[in-house]
Order: sequence, then C-alpha cells, then structure tokens
Amino acid sequence: MYNHLYPVILAGGAGTRLWPISRTLYPKQFQHFNAQHSMFQQTILRVQDLSSNLPLVLCNEDHRFIAAEQLHQLNLLKQNIILEPISRNTAPALTIAALHLQKRDQQALMLVLPADHQLTPEQTFISQIEQAIPTAQDNKLVSFGIEPQGEVETGYGYILYQHLKNVTSNTFKDSLLKAADIKNTPANTTQGYSQNTSSNAAFKIKSFVEKPNKEQALALLAQGQALWNSGIYLFSAQAYLEAIKEYAPEIYQASFQAYEKSTLDYDFIRLKASAYNANPDISIDYAIMEKTSQGVVYPLNLQWSDLGSWQSLWESSIKDELGNVELANCISIDSHNNYFMAEQNNLIASVGVNNLVVVQTPDATFVADKSRSQEIKQLVQQIKQKHPEITYEHRVIYRPWGKILILDKGDRFQIKKITIKPHGKVATQIHKFKTEHWIITQGTAKVILAKQEHILRENQSLFIPVGTAHSIENLGDSNLEMIEVQSGQQILDKDIIRLEQKDYLNQ
Repeated sequence: MYNHLYPVILAGGAGTRLWPISRTLYPKQFQHFNAQHSMFQQTILRVQDLSSNLPLVLCNEDHRFIAAEQLHQLNLLKQNIILEPISRNTAPALTIAALHLQKRDQQALMLVLPADHQLTPEQTFISQIEQAIPTAQDNKLVSFGIEPQGEVETGYGYILYQHLKNVTSNTFKDSLLKAADIKNTPANTTQGYSQNTSSNAAFKIKSFVEKPNKEQALALLAQGQALWNSGIYLFSAQAYLEAIKEYAPEIYQASFQAYEKSTLDYDFIRLKASAYNANPDISIDYAIMEKTSQGVVYPLNLQWSDLGSWQSLWESSIKDELGNVELANCISIDSHNNYFMAEQNNLIASVGVNNLVVVQTPDATFVADKSRSQEIKQLVQQIKQKHPEITYEHRVIYRPWGKILILDKGDRFQIKKITIKPHGKVATQIHKFKTEHWIITQGTAKVILAKQEHILRENQSLFIPVGTAHSIENLGDSNLEMIEVQSGQQILDKDIIRLEQKDYLNQ
C-alpha cells in the first residue's frame, strides 16, 4: 500500500461507439455488459491493492447520480466526486484534481485512470505501476504506453518515444540501463499478451499522434518507437501543477478560480462554472507531455483494450465453442463468431450468420459486420438528426432509488413502470402541468400526498392532481413496482419541483 497514492478516475465521455447500449445519459463506463461490476467499478477495484485512499472521480453533471450510486455500492463514497460543468478534456480536469489532492496531501501522487479500460493480467498491471512510482516521486511525469498488438489499430492514439541516448536525466538512468530496446527483443505472446519490452523500461516522450488512419498507423509501426496511448498517467500533484503553470498558465488560472470558488453539495464538489468554462479544450498530452523535459513513457507489458468498439468487446468476452458471445436468450444454427446482446433477455434467433454484431434494446436494434463496427460513429450522427432521443437516453432510466421503464408516450401522456429498491424513497415533489395515476403491482408503499399518509398495497391506486406535493417510499425488503400514468397539457421531464433534497439517494 502507498499512503500518498490517489487513484484519479476520469469518468467523462459519451461512448457513442457502443450505441445502442451506451448513450449520453448512461455511457459505457457505467454499463456492466453482463459482469458483476461496471467498467467504472472494475477500474476502481483494480487498484485497491495499491492504495487505501478513496478514489477521486471526475465526471459531468448528467452522470453524478450514477457515479455516486456505483461508488456507494463499493462503500467508497465520501465527498469524492468532482463535477465538470462542461467537458474541457484532460488537462483542465487533471489540474482540478491536482489542486484538490495537493490541498489534502503535499506528497500526493496521482494515478490517472480512464474509467472504461480493460487490463489483464491485473497483477502484472499493479506490479508495473509499482515499478514506475520511484520515477514519479522524482518529479517525472509518467505516461504508460502499450506495444501495438495484432492488427493495425486506428481507434487508439500513439505515443512516439526516444531511446536511452535521448534521455538526459541521471536519476532514473539506472532503470533505463536495465531495459532492452523495445524492437530488439523477439515477440513472445504465449501467455496472450506482448512481452517485447522490459517492464521497468522508461523512455523519453517525443510526440503524440491522435488516432491515425490506417496508412499513418502503418508508417508509425514501420518506424518503430511507437506505443498505443493508454491514457494512464502517474505523477505527483506538485509536479503536474508546476508543469501546467509553465506550459499552460491560462489553464492553471481558470482551474484555480473554478476550484477556489467551488461548493460542496453532499458528496459532490461543484466547480464555479463560469471560471472552469474559460479553459481551452485540450488534452494533457498536447498541453504538457509533448513540451516538458520531465515526461517519460513506460511500456505496459500486458493485454489492454479501451473497449471502444463492439469488435473489442467480442475479443475480450467469453465465447462458446462456435466463437459466439451470447448475452441474450439465443438460439443459433450454423452461426459463428458473432456478438449477440439483448436487454430484458429477449430472444435472438439466427441461422447461418457469421461475424455479426446484433444488439437489441427496447427501442433500437443494431446490426453490423463486426469488422466495421468502428463506423458506428457516423451512423450515430445520422440517428441524432432523425431520432435524437434514442442516442440521448434509454427507455430504461436508472436512479439511485431504482429505475424507470418508459412503456409508451405521446404528446399528452406517458406510461412508466417504476421500480423502487427496498426502503428506497423518491423525494417530495410537485408537477405544474401533469397529473399522475399510481397503480401498485408489487410490494407495499407509503405515499405522502398533500401532507396526508397513504399505505398502498398490490392492486391499489392513487390519483395525484397537478400542483400537489407527493412522495413515495418502499416499506418492504423487496422491490416495489408500480405503473405510473401521466397526462396533461405538457409531458416534460423538467416539469418537476423537488421540495426536499436531504441526500442524493432521493433525487
């Protein structure tokens, strides 16, 4: 355990390449993909053996309740979520994180982790991070790269590095002397991951290339001295702040003002929006890492994916004897190497299909050649123009207290199935334009309507007039389920005034 090491989790991003599962209000990092924990939770659990400190999470306003609930499930929620008013890329976000951690611990080391990556073997990852800690303690800014594996990859950024003779620092020269040249060691992939590099090698960063096309990627690989950019970093908060002051003082000034004028809202740290929004939209790579003489890159000797496409999800998932990933109720004949996924356990039946992605949600079905799944970004742009709501939110909407399934909707009505967790409560609220009818289908509810208490059981109902304060609480040890029928002149999600906000769990 390292007492001064703090995981910094970057949980922003929309994850459009995994539509229709990943959407603006519920992106891929918070999805489970049939696993016990979400990608976000797996990222946090992966580094628990390195540090006992709470993770510091940066996410946007729309995802605050999801992040808080998933931290709460891990018993790791305690005023450790910083909300970005608007996405400004990694340089401003990490400046805020560094300001926050240095205020708490002058010796703070920041282990920066994107929330949506997969790394195996995990113990190899931990040991290689440990080997880089002395370099970070020596005020170096450490990035981690992955030696390119398999086919040419255009979905990742690349780090170009220089060899030992270009590294001038004597402090970590001894570890460099132990490192074999990356391209001179024969490849060994018998354990399922590249072993071309020494795990304690460090190289000087030359430049960064953002997601090249296939021809550019081939040229980079032909030159050698190129690694995939993992987006993982390790450095002290102090070293980072010194670098941002030197190379991007406008980011430091805007972020400092945003943090100094921040407010604490339960478990959320809210930045001053007007100050933070003055930041440029720029990554740490271009703001600092390309410019500083203190930047180094460590090759990570393991299997890595940012799970940024359905192809990569298929590659990383457990398959049946025919190469199919079946996250659905599937019946297949002579079908091979497919990725089948359906919400609500819907049936997917196939005959004689190969190398397809078939993903079904209650409101959309996506079918693609698996090898072309990266092209989904162009498809999503077209869908946004015709059906923007299908890229923005799911028909299933998750809340800290449970979930909402939209069954049907029109201009003057909406029908929902609402599930409230055991002992969960929805905050007291008023609607200006719509009435509601509640019908209990499972469990026992306590409803406060206009300050009067009602106990509702299965097959009982209640009418809620416009402008009447109301709340509902699940009294039982199992889920409460009900049907809600809304009607009125306007059916708007924004038609809600909350009268009590004791904690985020009631929102």
